[in-house]
Amino acid sequence: MSALKFPIYSKIKPSFGQKFYQLFKIFLKPFGLNRRIDSYFKLEKFSHLLHPMHFNQESSDEATKKAFFKSQLVEIEIETHGYCNRTCGFCPNHVGNRLDKSEIMDPTTFKKIIDELAVMDYCGSIKMHRYNEPLSNDVIFERLAYARSKLPKANIGFHSNGDFLTTEKLKKLDEMGLNYLMVSLYVNYNKEEAFQKKQAHDVGVKFLNKIGLPFEKLGFS
Repeated sequence: MSALKFPIYSKIKPSFGQKFYQLFKIFLKPFGLNRRIDSYFKLEKFSHLLHPMHFNQESSDEATKKAFFKSQLVEIEIETHGYCNRTCGFCPNHVGNRLDKSEIMDPTTFKKIIDELAVMDYCGSIKMHRYNEPLSNDVIFERLAYARSKLPKANIGFHSNGDFLTTEKLKKLDEMGLNYLMVSLYVNYNKEEAFQKKQAHDVGVKFLNKIGLPFEKLGFS
Protein backbone atom coordinates (compact mmCIF):
# COMPACT_ATOMS: atom_id res chain seq x y z
CA MET A 1 0.00 0.00 0.00
CA SER A 2 1.22 3.48 -0.84
CA ALA A 3 0.01 6.94 0.01
CA LEU A 4 -1.32 9.73 -2.16
CA LYS A 5 -0.79 13.12 -0.59
CA PHE A 6 -3.80 15.41 -0.90
CA PRO A 7 -3.03 19.07 -0.05
CA ILE A 8 -6.67 19.68 0.79
CA TYR A 9 -5.98 22.91 2.63
CA SER A 10 -3.24 25.45 2.10
CA LYS A 11 -2.64 29.17 2.52
CA ILE A 12 0.78 28.95 0.89
CA LYS A 13 1.28 30.19 -2.66
CA PRO A 14 4.57 29.12 -4.28
CA SER A 15 6.64 31.82 -5.97
CA PHE A 16 7.47 31.76 -9.69
CA GLY A 17 11.00 30.61 -8.83
CA GLN A 18 9.68 27.73 -6.73
CA LYS A 19 7.29 26.65 -9.50
CA PHE A 20 10.10 26.74 -12.06
CA TYR A 21 12.40 24.76 -9.75
CA GLN A 22 9.73 22.09 -9.17
CA LEU A 23 9.13 21.83 -12.92
CA PHE A 24 12.88 21.50 -13.47
CA LYS A 25 12.98 18.60 -11.00
CA ILE A 26 10.17 16.80 -12.85
CA PHE A 27 12.40 16.58 -15.93
CA LEU A 28 15.21 15.15 -13.78
CA LYS A 29 13.01 12.60 -11.96
CA PRO A 30 13.14 9.88 -14.71
CA PHE A 31 16.93 9.91 -14.37
CA GLY A 32 16.82 9.71 -10.57
CA LEU A 33 18.48 13.12 -10.22
CA ASN A 34 15.68 15.16 -8.62
CA ARG A 35 16.75 14.39 -5.04
CA ARG A 36 20.41 14.89 -5.88
CA ILE A 37 19.76 18.40 -7.18
CA ASP A 38 17.84 19.20 -3.98
CA SER A 39 20.73 17.95 -1.85
CA TYR A 40 23.26 19.85 -3.94
CA PHE A 41 21.58 23.22 -3.53
CA LYS A 42 21.01 22.70 0.19
CA LEU A 43 24.65 21.74 0.71
CA GLU A 44 25.86 24.63 -1.44
CA LYS A 45 23.78 27.13 0.56
CA PHE A 46 24.97 25.65 3.85
CA SER A 47 28.64 25.77 2.84
CA HIS A 48 28.42 29.47 1.97
CA LEU A 49 26.83 30.25 5.33
CA LEU A 50 29.13 27.94 7.27
CA HIS A 51 32.46 29.31 6.06
CA PRO A 52 32.43 32.70 7.83
CA MET A 53 31.02 31.29 11.07
CA HIS A 54 32.38 27.79 11.60
CA PHE A 55 35.94 28.79 12.43
CA ASN A 56 35.08 32.01 14.25
CA GLN A 57 32.62 30.98 16.95
CA GLU A 58 34.66 32.30 19.86
CA SER A 59 35.01 35.78 18.38
CA SER A 60 31.37 36.04 17.27
CA ASP A 61 28.85 37.94 19.36
CA GLU A 62 25.57 36.38 20.51
CA ALA A 63 23.49 38.17 17.89
CA THR A 64 25.67 36.78 15.09
CA LYS A 65 25.52 33.27 16.52
CA LYS A 66 21.72 33.44 16.78
CA ALA A 67 21.46 34.72 13.21
CA PHE A 68 23.63 31.85 11.99
CA PHE A 69 21.62 29.28 13.93
CA LYS A 70 18.37 30.72 12.56
CA SER A 71 19.68 30.53 8.99
CA GLN A 72 20.32 26.78 9.39
CA LEU A 73 17.07 25.87 11.12
CA VAL A 74 14.49 25.57 8.35
CA GLU A 75 12.19 22.73 9.45
CA ILE A 76 11.07 21.32 12.81
CA GLU A 77 8.83 18.33 13.56
CA ILE A 78 7.02 18.19 16.91
CA GLU A 79 5.00 15.13 17.94
CA THR A 80 2.42 16.66 20.30
CA HIS A 81 1.21 13.22 21.43
CA GLY A 82 2.08 9.62 20.64
CA TYR A 83 -1.14 7.94 19.51
CA CYS A 84 -2.08 6.83 16.00
CA ASN A 85 -5.17 4.78 15.16
CA ARG A 86 -3.48 2.98 12.25
CA THR A 87 -0.69 0.42 11.98
CA CYS A 88 0.88 0.99 8.56
CA GLY A 89 3.61 -1.50 7.67
CA PHE A 90 6.10 1.22 6.72
CA CYS A 91 5.73 3.06 10.04
CA PRO A 92 7.48 2.19 13.36
CA ASN A 93 4.03 2.28 15.00
CA HIS A 94 3.18 -1.16 13.60
CA VAL A 95 5.50 -2.68 16.21
CA GLY A 96 6.13 -1.75 19.81
CA ASN A 97 3.77 -0.45 22.46
CA ARG A 98 2.75 3.05 21.40
CA LEU A 99 -0.84 2.39 20.33
CA ASP A 100 -2.43 1.36 23.62
CA LYS A 101 -2.02 4.79 25.20
CA SER A 102 -1.63 8.39 24.15
CA GLU A 103 1.31 10.02 25.85
CA ILE A 104 1.11 13.79 25.48
CA MET A 105 4.22 15.94 25.27
CA ASP A 106 4.69 17.83 28.51
CA PRO A 107 3.26 21.36 28.02
CA THR A 108 6.32 22.91 29.67
CA THR A 109 8.60 21.21 27.17
CA PHE A 110 6.41 22.24 24.24
CA LYS A 111 6.24 25.87 25.37
CA LYS A 112 9.99 25.96 25.97
CA ILE A 113 10.63 24.88 22.37
CA ILE A 114 8.20 27.45 20.98
CA ASP A 115 9.41 30.25 23.27
CA GLU A 116 13.05 29.69 22.28
CA LEU A 117 12.08 29.77 18.61
CA ALA A 118 10.19 33.00 19.26
CA VAL A 119 13.33 34.62 20.69
CA MET A 120 15.06 34.21 17.33
CA ASP A 121 11.92 35.21 15.38
CA TYR A 122 11.75 31.80 13.69
CA CYS A 123 10.02 31.91 10.30
CA GLY A 124 10.70 28.41 8.97
CA SER A 125 8.49 25.33 8.88
CA ILE A 126 6.92 23.61 11.89
CA LYS A 127 5.30 20.23 11.21
CA MET A 128 3.16 19.20 14.17
CA HIS A 129 3.37 15.47 13.52
CA ARG A 130 5.84 12.61 13.43
CA TYR A 131 4.64 9.02 13.82
CA ASN A 132 1.33 10.00 15.41
CA GLU A 133 -2.07 11.06 14.09
CA PRO A 134 -2.29 14.74 15.09
CA LEU A 135 -6.10 14.94 15.02
CA SER A 136 -6.61 11.90 17.29
CA ASN A 137 -6.19 14.16 20.33
CA ASP A 138 -7.65 17.66 20.75
CA VAL A 139 -4.40 18.83 22.35
CA ILE A 140 -3.36 19.71 18.77
CA PHE A 141 -5.65 22.75 18.82
CA GLU A 142 -4.19 24.13 22.04
CA ARG A 143 -0.62 23.58 20.83
CA LEU A 144 -1.33 25.09 17.42
CA ALA A 145 -2.88 28.19 19.00
CA TYR A 146 0.14 28.69 21.25
CA ALA A 147 2.65 28.18 18.46
CA ARG A 148 0.83 30.63 16.18
CA SER A 149 0.59 33.29 18.91
CA LYS A 150 4.36 33.13 19.46
CA LEU A 151 5.50 32.50 15.87
CA PRO A 152 3.40 34.63 13.50
CA LYS A 153 5.86 34.21 10.61
CA ALA A 154 6.28 30.42 10.84
CA ASN A 155 4.81 28.02 8.30
CA ILE A 156 2.79 25.65 10.52
CA GLY A 157 1.07 22.50 9.28
CA PHE A 158 0.89 18.74 9.60
CA HIS A 159 0.14 15.47 7.80
CA SER A 160 -2.93 13.43 8.74
CA ASN A 161 -4.60 10.18 7.74
CA GLY A 162 -7.90 12.07 7.64
CA ASP A 163 -9.84 9.65 9.86
CA PHE A 164 -10.66 12.28 12.48
CA LEU A 165 -11.02 15.24 10.14
CA THR A 166 -14.39 17.00 9.94
CA THR A 167 -15.56 20.27 8.42
CA GLU A 168 -15.81 21.78 11.91
CA LYS A 169 -12.25 20.78 12.80
CA LEU A 170 -10.95 22.16 9.50
CA LYS A 171 -12.61 25.52 10.23
CA LYS A 172 -11.18 25.53 13.75
CA LEU A 173 -7.67 24.82 12.43
CA ASP A 174 -8.05 27.66 9.95
CA GLU A 175 -9.14 30.07 12.67
CA MET A 176 -6.13 29.11 14.78
CA GLY A 177 -3.68 29.90 12.00
CA LEU A 178 -2.84 26.59 10.35
CA ASN A 179 -1.00 27.13 7.05
CA TYR A 180 -1.56 23.73 5.47
CA LEU A 181 -2.97 20.26 6.03
CA MET A 182 -1.79 17.27 3.97
CA VAL A 183 -3.97 14.14 4.02
CA SER A 184 -2.58 10.73 3.02
CA LEU A 185 -5.03 8.43 1.25
CA TYR A 186 -3.89 4.85 0.62
CA VAL A 187 -4.34 2.81 -2.55
CA ASN A 188 -3.02 -0.56 -3.72
CA TYR A 189 -0.07 -0.10 -6.07
CA ASN A 190 0.28 -3.84 -6.63
CA LYS A 191 -2.66 -3.70 -9.06
CA GLU A 192 -2.65 -2.61 -12.70
CA GLU A 193 -2.52 1.12 -13.49
CA ALA A 194 -6.19 1.45 -14.49
CA PHE A 195 -7.26 -0.06 -11.16
CA GLN A 196 -4.90 2.22 -9.26
CA LYS A 197 -6.31 5.37 -10.86
CA LYS A 198 -9.92 4.33 -10.33
CA GLN A 199 -9.28 3.41 -6.71
CA ALA A 200 -7.40 6.67 -6.10
CA HIS A 201 -10.26 8.64 -7.67
CA ASP A 202 -12.96 6.81 -5.70
CA VAL A 203 -11.08 7.12 -2.40
CA GLY A 204 -10.45 10.82 -3.01
CA VAL A 205 -14.07 11.59 -3.91
CA LYS A 206 -15.40 9.63 -0.94
CA PHE A 207 -13.07 11.46 1.44
CA LEU A 208 -13.88 14.93 0.11
CA ASN A 209 -17.60 14.19 0.29
CA LYS A 210 -17.20 13.01 3.88
CA ILE A 211 -15.76 16.30 5.05
CA GLY A 212 -17.94 18.42 2.77
CA LEU A 213 -15.22 19.97 0.63
CA PRO A 214 -16.08 20.96 -2.96
CA PHE A 215 -14.02 19.68 -5.89
CA GLU A 216 -14.07 19.90 -9.66
CA LYS A 217 -11.49 17.41 -10.82
CA LEU A 218 -9.06 14.96 -9.30
CA GLY A 219 -5.94 14.22 -11.31
CA PHE A 220 -3.34 11.54 -10.65
CA SER A 221 0.02 10.89 -12.24
